[in-house]
Amino acid sequence: MIVKNERLSINLQINFDVIEELYYSNITKRGLYKVYNQEIGSYYALKVYDVDMNEIQDIEKEIISYNKNANKINFPKIHYKFQKDNLVCVVMDWIDGKTATNNFKMPPRDSFEIKQRINYCIEICFILQKIHQNRIIHRDLKPDNILITNPKDARGGVSIIDFGLSALKRNLQGEGTPIFQSPEQELGIGTIGTWSDIYALGHVFYYILHSSNLSLIPNDDFNGWFDFQLDELSCQYDTTIYQKIFKGMLEFSSKNRTNNLSAIINDLKTLQRSVR
Repeated sequence: MIVKNERLSINLQINFDVIEELYYSNITKRGLYKVYNQEIGSYYALKVYDVDMNEIQDIEKEIISYNKNANKINFPKIHYKFQKDNLVCVVMDWIDGKTATNNFKMPPRDSFEIKQRINYCIEICFILQKIHQNRIIHRDLKPDNILITNPKDARGGVSIIDFGLSALKRNLQGEGTPIFQSPEQELGIGTIGTWSDIYALGHVFYYILHSSNLSLIPNDDFNGWFDFQLDELSCQYDTTIYQKIFKGMLEFSSKNRTNNLSAIINDLKTLQRSVR
């Protein structure tokens, strides 16, 4: 286990002080921390894997795949990998910003702010589109993994962090976070793919627009949702396109789910124009 103020040493020259735990999952046994290197005077992100739950060879393969794509997609680059007891630790670039969880804690005050938030949703779509074009699936999209680096302008002001270091062909059930986890991830009913990220993204967008999470419960046959109800936005808007966006992205069946980010971007722009 990693704790605050702990010092981690790769060798005599490279040491990291743990500044903050960003999250730790008891389900996947993975954690993310903010660390500081005194020798260089820089902050880094530390991703931690419990080797009892994550095969070392798989992690190493993912790191190679991840770094090959880092420059193409402006990912945080991986600098070091080391082991501490039963943990594999990966040191990555740190990106300053506030998570979407913290940045959008309060509901939007007016239609102008709703339009701003839709801009962030559109920007996130563009980033994820580039990620998917490079045959990478995030597998754990959630507000905690969306960094708002510019609270005044969505363009260039958003980053997606904490990738599962995932290659497209990998297909692991159980990865992800409850609420944001797609049915195929949580229940193992279907193949994990880019459509799994789209599902999680639907929940992320709902949180950004409402500052609350949408809870969906499977029906008794596990082929749809028990009751699909969306809260209304606090302004005038096109309810039809609003329903279309979320019902398409949050479709229970991955085969019927929207998997076209360009179409989602166009629908978000239509929704934004309708906001009064």
